[in-house]
Amino acid sequence: MAQVEIKLPLELDKVELNCMICLEEMSFPVFCRQCKQGTCFDCLVLWFGQSAKQECPKCRLQTSIGTVALERKTQYSCPREGHLVRYFCQQCDECLCRECYTAGDGPHGRHAKQALDDLRREIFDGIGRIRAAIGGGGGDGDDLSRLLSTACSFTPGGCQKALTTIAGLLPCGNPREMVRQRRAVLAEIERVAPVKIVPKLTQGYTAEDLHGNRWELTVYPQGFSDGHGRSVSVYLTLAAGQPGRYEYRYVIYEGSGLKPLAEYLAVDDFVVGSKSQGCQRLVQIDQAKRYGVDKSGGYQLAFGVRQTDAGYGPKCATGLIANKNKNLPFKSFLYTVRDYPAQRNADRILFSNLMYDHQNMAWRLRVDCNGHQEKGQFCSAYLVLLNGAEGWFDIFIKLVHPTIPELSIKRELTHYFTVHSSWGVPHFIDQMQINDFMIGPNQLKFEYGMRPARFNQER
Repeated sequence: MAQVEIKLPLELDKVELNCMICLEEMSFPVFCRQCKQGTCFDCLVLWFGQSAKQECPKCRLQTSIGTVALERKTQYSCPREGHLVRYFCQQCDECLCRECYTAGDGPHGRHAKQALDDLRREIFDGIGRIRAAIGGGGGDGDDLSRLLSTACSFTPGGCQKALTTIAGLLPCGNPREMVRQRRAVLAEIERVAPVKIVPKLTQGYTAEDLHGNRWELTVYPQGFSDGHGRSVSVYLTLAAGQPGRYEYRYVIYEGSGLKPLAEYLAVDDFVVGSKSQGCQRLVQIDQAKRYGVDKSGGYQLAFGVRQTDAGYGPKCATGLIANKNKNLPFKSFLYTVRDYPAQRNADRILFSNLMYDHQNMAWRLRVDCNGHQEKGQFCSAYLVLLNGAEGWFDIFIKLVHPTIPELSIKRELTHYFTVHSSWGVPHFIDQMQINDFMIGPNQLKFEYGMRPARFNQER
């Protein structure tokens, strides 16, 4: 069955705000289809006028503004300021830049607003649930595309038809189109792939994945082990099937069942009937109550698994040896902590999505918003190798300053990692300094990266 292509906008949290030509904040930004780097529209026109070839300034992709110049100029720009749009007004269905979002006296001042990336993630996760039912992968490799087939309620034929419908609603993949069509798209997702409800939280819940493995999910509303009395804990056991190394993910939803409240993603070795793997602190009990999650009625919960390639570890080890003397650049990623004050008050530990390095090893960033050791005094940050092969790596973690790059806080070193090991800084930044690094409405932006250490760096 042919896979339906669904176009979605760029993930705006991963977009560099400055134009790669003039190096200033982009005005009427346009983006390269291949490298996703952005420029001001006027800068690109000037670049094309001065260059013998019409090509991307970074990746040299042959391109042209063409006959749709004005349409491309406004795809990602605020009509009032020309800045990059990041939010939208839920009442007016208009995309907003950061300035319009924070303007209390503007036309959208009293309206409900939402981040465009949050809407994109909600739609993408729903598409992943639909594709899981017909055995397809996710569009961007997102792990929610690997949800168990039991999270979907319709036949593969019905799911394929739903994907075709959604693709028709989003033909261009720009933010304004996504905002205008969001109600129809989300309604189609909810019709075909509603979130699976686990009604009895203190008993085992059993489901089969797409390969016939049977899994048992156990939820402890009052927490388990270190999380007892503070957090909802979730554990997964391979009851029957193929032992091996699996990626797995839990997502717990707010009381409405539409918006994710918290999620957890990890990689572990599973043996049939062995001790389960899981998350002791999926969400704070008090936070769950604030968002209408009632343990007596059952949590709205989605979970998914994916077995990794049996030869994955040896391939990573071979790639690590081959890359050591190549002096590769850092493979770097961005992670945004949203609503940091609330996350800190709830003593949340946040995790980025899995990101893959030059050898295709899986890493993630962990942020302890209220500190790891000395609670309340510091924000802690750690880099974790979740899957791959052990070895020496150059790594860094950086907290990005919103206006002056030179003031960003960066920690880096060469470290020997084994699978599931981590390195980090318990005292990454004092809570008294944190306000100086807020970007937008109470957000922190971290950058992190890794590369194979060269032989002469090992010690």
